[in-house]
Amino acid sequence: ITLGTGVGGGIIINGKVYSGSNFAGGELGHTVIVVDGRPCTCGRHGCWETYASATGLIKTTKEHMKDAPKDSPIWTIVDGDESKVNGRTAFDAMRAGDPVGKAVVDEYIKYLSVGLTDMINIFQPAILCIGGGICNEGETLLAPVRAFIDREQYAMNSAKKTKVCKAQLGNDAGIIGAALLGKQED
Repeated sequence: ITLGTGVGGGIIINGKVYSGSNFAGGELGHTVIVVDGRPCTCGRHGCWETYASATGLIKTTKEHMKDAPKDSPIWTIVDGDESKVNGRTAFDAMRAGDPVGKAVVDEYIKYLSVGLTDMINIFQPAILCIGGGICNEGETLLAPVRAFIDREQYAMNSAKKTKVCKAQLGNDAGIIGAALLGKQED
């Protein structure tokens, strides 16, 4: 799963990318997690990526900032300029002790975790790797995500569970994966 402008995903079965009968399989970010939720670029409402992508995190941050005092850490971090909000803003505010930043991070982790739990319940993968810039938050992000998944996944009582980890190849993951899959077909 890649957390960027949207929520990207890839399904690999027996070493091959799953694309479905219409070559659009794997659009994981367009799984609805909030009925009648935020409008999505795909035309639906409440898609996972409208909440769990970096774009969704920025939108949530801006929504929460509207009610925050202008002298709070979350506003100070962006020099009072909402246009400077990025995917780190809420995490930085949380670390500065800002309750608004913490509320945003908690909400973001909840929505991210709901979608990840859905993916685990559907596919029961051995490993689920999460990539994208937000993953640079490391265990600040991953520890609560794992705790949520442990409570909510269907196989919660199974000895064998999905390992959730940060993707190790960074922005090169897609191209490296594609090259390796192409090599297997030779």
